[in-house]
Amino acid sequence: MEVKDRKEISVAEIVYLLYFTVMFGARAIGLFEGMLVYNISLVIGMVLFAGKVLLTEHTVLEYLVAGFLLLISVIVYYNTGEKGLLLYFTMMLGMKCIPVRRVFKLGTALLSVSFTTLVFLSVTGLRQDIIYVHDRAGFGRIIRHSLGYPYPNTLFTTYIVLMVLIFYMLGKQSRKNLLLTTLFLFLGSVYIYLYSCSNTGLIVSIFYLLVNLYLQLRHKLCKLEKACFWLIYPCCMIFSIIGPLVTKGDLFQLLDKVLHNRWAYSLYYLTHEPVTLLGVRFQEAPNTNYMIDSSFLYSFLQLGVIPCMLLTGLFVMMIVDYVKRGRKKEMAMIAAFCVLGLSDPFLFNLSYKNLMFLLVGEYVYRKLQALEKKELRFLNRKILLLPVGDKKIIYNSDLYVKWREGWKSFGLTVSRHSGMLTVIYGIAAGGLFGVLYGTTHGGSIVGRIDEVEEWEYFRRILSYGVFAGAIIAVAAVLIFRKSDKKKKTA
Repeated sequence: MEVKDRKEISVAEIVYLLYFTVMFGARAIGLFEGMLVYNISLVIGMVLFAGKVLLTEHTVLEYLVAGFLLLISVIVYYNTGEKGLLLYFTMMLGMKCIPVRRVFKLGTALLSVSFTTLVFLSVTGLRQDIIYVHDRAGFGRIIRHSLGYPYPNTLFTTYIVLMVLIFYMLGKQSRKNLLLTTLFLFLGSVYIYLYSCSNTGLIVSIFYLLVNLYLQLRHKLCKLEKACFWLIYPCCMIFSIIGPLVTKGDLFQLLDKVLHNRWAYSLYYLTHEPVTLLGVRFQEAPNTNYMIDSSFLYSFLQLGVIPCMLLTGLFVMMIVDYVKRGRKKEMAMIAAFCVLGLSDPFLFNLSYKNLMFLLVGEYVYRKLQALEKKELRFLNRKILLLPVGDKKIIYNSDLYVKWREGWKSFGLTVSRHSGMLTVIYGIAAGGLFGVLYGTTHGGSIVGRIDEVEEWEYFRRILSYGVFAGAIIAVAAVLIFRKSDKKKKTA
């Protein structure tokens, strides 16, 4: 084996990747708070995080920073019963000596497999789905599907996270491949919307695709564009906290309608709950519809002023740093997550999908390591409690090298022969065929689709067409690759 093919990973890194697999994987497969298996996964995750800290060399200053943040999150948990901040701080504080790309690669593998499997099992009826019945203008009475996740909006949020992971792992693409990938993921957004009927999810997914496309095609950002990214987090914070208090009359009604009553619910909590330093348990709301769907308002009222200020400071500094370094993929993710956070509490609750904490962790440790060059004496003293953590393991083998080279070859073949375009055409053609068949030959739809039974029939036929088209397209690419290989060896 050549030296360039040798891949090494430390014991400490393995433990963190196991921790991330448990924590992120639990949410990826649709587990949620209250389930016994999820509570068990939380315990396992915390044990693995503790192991990662013990296996990694830290300075006294790093231990003090970590201890302070964990103490704040524990106090918040005691005051509110909310575990989200504690989990996200472990995600962040475990990032010492961990490559961000490797964690993203693991997240892509976990979520792509889990998400596709849950959607397939749910739309085919092989797995019982959680559904919600709603009346929607223009659609009539419909059933909103969550396709294996706790709620339809959670389904779309998960898909947006998957889009972010896919673009991050693809790296820099040619203009043609970038447009094809954007088109492919947009079709996925439309498909998920037809099941979830999440307006905010569809809007944010399109927003992310457009911002990512703009950043990738833009050669260099001007100062005004950079300033917009620097200010996006504090602007979202101000909009969420101050906005409901200062808007009146028709403007308030308009925003409340656009945000599906979230504006009125935000005003209710701002006027009925106290502002505390370290969080509070909310009083019983008038009904179950009352909840804070804004991550920014959630961090201010539910978690408290001190955690809110800490989070704001950490995120703003990280965003400024990543913008200065021109990290465009990360900038697109930050913009999408901030906008999504206006109508979804996922940034700081128990969802464990806010991957920006990985970037914050990388940023914090990079800055703390820079302080090691300064004479801080005791604070720069290094401590490694379990020396085995820095031991390297070579995970390459002849079988691994052959497997990797095979996939590289497949990737080149797909790119050369527009394999992605073939898959897109297959999915689009399959979906179109399903729609045409269902509306012209099925006999179950008469006129406009405005009944629950008609919607369910339409969705089922569409899904059969989409998955059949995808399978046929992938099979065609594999067959073409095999025949192309035979011609070369002949």
